[in-house]
This record gives sequence, structure tokens and C-alpha cells, in this order.
Amino acid sequence: MSSKKHAAANASGMAFDARAGVLSQWTACIFLILWVFSSPVFATSTSVLALHQAVLTSPAQERVVSLPHALSATDFEPDGGLVHYRLSWHIPTKPDSPQAVYVSKMGLSGRLSVNGQRIGECGYAPLPELRCLHQPQLFGIPAALLHMGENTLDFEIYATARQMNGLSVVQVGDANALHEQFYMGHRFLTVDLQVGLIWLSALLGLISLTVALILRHETVFLWFGLTSLLNAVAALNGVVVHPMIDIDVYNWLIFWTRLVSVPLSFLTVLAIFDKDHRRITQVLLYYSLLVPVAIWLSDNNRNLAFALYIPLVLACPVLLYLTLRWTQKSRNPIQAISALMMLILFVGGVLDWLRLGGRAQFDGMYVTTYTYSGMLVTIGLLLLTRLATALVQSQKMGAMLERQVAERIAYEVTENIPVGTFTLTTPADRVKPHFAFMSRRFLQITGLQPQATVLKVREFFAIVHPEDRPALVRLYAQAFRHQAPFSGRMRIRVDEQTRWVNIESSPRECADGSTVWEGVLIDETEQVLAREAAERDRAALQVHLLAQSRVQEREQLLRDVHDGFGSQLASVRVMVEKGRIPSAELPGYLQEISADLHLVINSLGQSDITFEEALADMRYRIEHRFLGSGLAFDWSVSLEGMPPLPSRTILQILRIMQEAVHNAIRHADPHRIALSAVYDLHQARLHIAIQDDGVGMPEHPRQGRGLGNMRHRAREIGAQWGIRPGHPGTVVELQLDHPGSQGPSNQP
Repeated sequence: MSSKKHAAANASGMAFDARAGVLSQWTACIFLILWVFSSPVFATSTSVLALHQAVLTSPAQERVVSLPHALSATDFEPDGGLVHYRLSWHIPTKPDSPQAVYVSKMGLSGRLSVNGQRIGECGYAPLPELRCLHQPQLFGIPAALLHMGENTLDFEIYATARQMNGLSVVQVGDANALHEQFYMGHRFLTVDLQVGLIWLSALLGLISLTVALILRHETVFLWFGLTSLLNAVAALNGVVVHPMIDIDVYNWLIFWTRLVSVPLSFLTVLAIFDKDHRRITQVLLYYSLLVPVAIWLSDNNRNLAFALYIPLVLACPVLLYLTLRWTQKSRNPIQAISALMMLILFVGGVLDWLRLGGRAQFDGMYVTTYTYSGMLVTIGLLLLTRLATALVQSQKMGAMLERQVAERIAYEVTENIPVGTFTLTTPADRVKPHFAFMSRRFLQITGLQPQATVLKVREFFAIVHPEDRPALVRLYAQAFRHQAPFSGRMRIRVDEQTRWVNIESSPRECADGSTVWEGVLIDETEQVLAREAAERDRAALQVHLLAQSRVQEREQLLRDVHDGFGSQLASVRVMVEKGRIPSAELPGYLQEISADLHLVINSLGQSDITFEEALADMRYRIEHRFLGSGLAFDWSVSLEGMPPLPSRTILQILRIMQEAVHNAIRHADPHRIALSAVYDLHQARLHIAIQDDGVGMPEHPRQGRGLGNMRHRAREIGAQWGIRPGHPGTVVELQLDHPGSQGPSNQP
């Protein structure tokens, strides 16, 4: 076991050394590129001349100086002033190509004049408002201003005590050569690269602060986000030529953001190593709050800024030593790269600290601008990589936990649902299939014991009902032969009781050639028993309803006979006994009674009679009865598309029509009676009308028994009934909406 750990440690160390070696190579390449691009001359050309001497004119004195030259405090006014550099450029012959002047660095701002003629400034604003200190300048010279022999170049430099001032070596000659060999590369390094680093630093800072808002316990993202944003603001000093705010405020902003970003970077490194203890954090935060206040109160004093750098410069090697020790113990790639970047930052910080104090060559560059941004970008990418890795691991763990939970839920569901589950395994040689898994519910349904069924499938066949066993054997054999799903219903015998079950299963091929049949067993005993009981109850209910229907039909027939034929016959008998009916009128009453009896028999005696057929029977009886009486009947029947009517409805309509005809004959003395039955298919409405040409209705008609019967029968079937003058005669109308809506049933 110890040898395995030792081998793993060696492998980890080798991987760590490999990553550190690759990082060291990349760091060396970066420094080489910076050195090449920052070199004053990295390409030689016979068309370019370097001017190394100038005459300096300042308030102190006029003297010859060597370039590059840094102004002393006595060369300009403390609050800012102009100094002049005059250079001599000897041109032996008339140049045949455009000429230019290239300066890699001059004071805070400046302008150039050639032979007394102003050529241009480093920006488009008054010199005190410009900040061109960190940007190279290429001035094109009109050919008319140059002549053979000595030519004079005058530089007016605006200088203040807040930074180093002076003039670098001046390159003169062919404009294209200066642009390609000097200006383009230097501008990329000092301006274009800076702009890219500013945007990248700001973007990483915003992303890191967003992560810090979500992961509040991960303080490394908070410190890194603040450091990156402050670094982006401080780096504006190298690319902004004309600030849009007050110059003093701008200088104060640049000074304190650069200073404060250093202790925040310390907090970032400490958080990476999990060493950001509370007391150390408080000290660095107090220092970060003190810096902007002190610089503002000192009016952006350069010496104070230099002094405030001292504790940071002293703390940097201590932190570097600690990070190297921590890295050696942890061998964490992110921590190792952070320690290496701290080493690079320390070296660059020392150089820039000397430059800030005026102890370095004027035309050099602030290395921290690049090393600091490079460190932040590197650490930011590493932190994002770590975050992405953590998210991936979190997703994997989440998926694994979700799968485990799903498996657990599936197991619990399998064990608790009222469905038995099983797994039947068939070896590759297709002999001796056995149950590999049986849920508790499966065992409860079948009454089998696990030890008896693990290897013996025949035990299951033994409990199948003898009448269903052959069908199950054939079903299983067919599915086994074709490796196809099977399902079937059967009865099983458990504890001397019969159960109805449904079994379903489907095969799944395994890598070893075996087949796993996964299936369910559903106990349908209760459903089958309930269905059989329901069938028995339904049959008994149908017998009862049939008997009840017959009784109701018989009672309804007796009621109709009693209410119609029987009631009329009884009334006539009483009136005859009392002598109220003359013997001459007795046949008419008997004919009415006979007609009503015919209506009942025709309407209720035939279950499939239609309204049109019943109407035809009624027409035949009426015309046959009054044949030879001199009374004419006009019939108009149009019932196309009308749905079937219940027998009870047909009977009541015919009774109303019959009553209307009898009333007209008895009271109106008509010569002609018109009967119409029309069905409106669009409005689903049946309209019945009986009109006579008799004497008409009296002014105050007496509401007799006949009118009351018609109104009552119309109300019973849901129809509208009315009587009105017909001019001549009287009209009785009946209107039934949606006839047949009760259905074609003949139930009364």
C-alpha cells in the first residue's frame, strides 16, 4: 500500500514539475517579447539616424545634455512649466522620400517644431491637459521644411513634479522605416496591448464579482474581482491622452488605484492558499482605505506615493517566500502558478519602484503594467478553470445522486406498488431458466417462497389452474423460442383459493449472451369478482326493470282505457239513466267512445307505429264514419324528416285532433273541416291545425270540458295549444318544438 502511495506521489510530482516547466518556458518567452519590443532600436536601417545630443533650455540654465535625458526638479516650475530641447539634424542630400521624427517617450506632453515651423503636438488639447508620457510619437515632416545641411528640431516639453520628465533618443529619417521599425511595434506594446489587457482585466473582474455574489463563502473571487477592476482603471494611465475629468482628480485616481490594487492582490493570493486570516485581511483593508485619503490630502505628491510603496515592496518578498513554501507542500497547480507570478511581479515591482523614485533610465517602461495585468489574467483564467471544473464535478455528482435517488425510489416503488415484479434469467445455453428477482408483492400474490423459486420456474407453473396451464405453457414456449414479449391472463391456485392474474414480460439481451425477462404480475382477482358481481346485479336489474316496465305499460293502458274509453262510457251510461241524452244522440256518443278506443289500441298497441301511420288510421276512421253525411275533410300532411315520436305523444296529439273535430261537428255546424300536420325541418317544429267553416266562436266562449282536455294533453307532451277565430269558422292549433327529443322509445 505504501509503495502505491509513493508511486502516486511521484506521478503527481512529475506532473507538477511538467506544468511548472511549461509555465517557466512561457514566462521566459513573454519577457523576451517585452524586451525586444521595449528596446529603443530593434532594427537597423541606413535611412534612419539616431540623435543623442540636445541643447536644453530651462528656467535654471541652458546646457548640452545626452539623450535619453531626465529633467531634474530645478529644470521646471514645481506646478508645471515648459522646457525646450533643441537638436541638430544634418541632411547631406535632398531626401527623395517622406521624412519623419520618432520619439519613444517625452515628458507629460509636448510639441515639435522643425526649422521654426510647428509640426504638431502629442494630442489635441493644451499641453497642461495632455498626458502623453507613456505613448510613442511619430511626427511627419513636410518636404518643403527640410533643406540640405543643418536642420533644427525644437521640442517643447511640459513637465510637472508628479512624474519623471525628459526626452528619449530622437530617431529621424525615412517615414516608412520609422513607422515599420520603431513606431508600430512600440505602439502595439504601449497602447494596443494595454487596451486589450484593460478590457480583459475589467471583464474578468466583473465575472469574478458576479461569482462572488453567488458564492459568498469563496472570498478569492471578491478580492480578485476588485483587484482586476482597480488594475483596469490604473492601466488607463498608459492609454488616455486627454482625460475628460479634472487633471488633479485623474492623477489622484490613477495613483490610488495602482497602490490599492497591490494589497488586494495580496488578499487574492492569500485566499488562493486559504491563508486569508481575519487579522491580516483587516490590516490590508485598512491600508487600502488609507491610501486614497493620504494621496488626496498630499495633492498627489509623488514622494508620498513612493513612500506608500515601501511597505508593499517589503511585504512582497515575505509573501513570495511563504507562497513558495506553501506550494512545495501542496503541489497545487493554481498555487504554483500564483507563486511564480508573484515572483515575476516582485521583480517588476522593484524596477518600477526605482523608476517612480527617479532612479532609472527615463525612456524605460513600467514593467508592472504588464506583469501585473498578466498575473491577474493568468490567475483569473485559472480561477475560472477551477470554477468550471467544480461545476462539471458538481454536475457529475448531481447526476450520480439523481441516479442513486431514482434507483432508490424505483426500488421503493417496486416494493410498495400493488403490482408484482420479477426478473427471469435465461443463460446463454438456454437451459434451466430461473427467477433472479421477485418483489415482495410478487411473492404475496403467488404465495411462493424465495428459496423454492430461485432456480425452479416449474414451481410457478405448478400453481397455475389446470385449465389454464396448457395455454400458458404454449405462450411461454413460443416467446422463449422467438425471444419475443409475452402477456396473458390466467388463474392460479393459492391457499385453496382461485386468483385471476395478468402476466406481462419482455426480453433484454445481455453482453454475455444470456437473456433477461423483466415482467410484472398484476392481481386482478378483485376486479374480476367485482365485474362478475356487477354482471349479476345488472342481469337482475334488467329482469326487474322489464317486469316493472310491463307493469307500467299495463297500468298505463288501463289508465288510458279508464280515462278515455271507460270514463266516456261511464258518463254516457249515467246520462242515459238520468234521461239527459235523447235516444237519437246516443249513437254519436257511442261512436266517440269507439273512436277513442281505436286511438288507444292503434297508438299503444303497436310499439313501432309512426305518427304518419297513426294519422292515416285516424283519417280512415273519420272519413269512413262521416261518409254520406255531406261533411267534407281536407287533409294536408307533410312530415318529411321528422324523428320518431313516443307512443304516448302520438296518442295525445291524435286525441287533441279528434276532440277538435268532434267539437266542430257538435257546435259549429260546418260543411268542411281542414286538418294539417306539417313538420319544419329547419326549425325542428311540428305544427297541427284543425279549421272548420262553421258558425265560429261566440264572443264569450264557455270553457267546457273538451277545451280543458285539449289544453291538459298539450301541456303533458310539452306542446303549445291555442284556439282562435278562423274567418270563417274556428282554428285549433298545436305546436310541438323538437318532437322526438324524448327519443323513439315507446315507454309511456
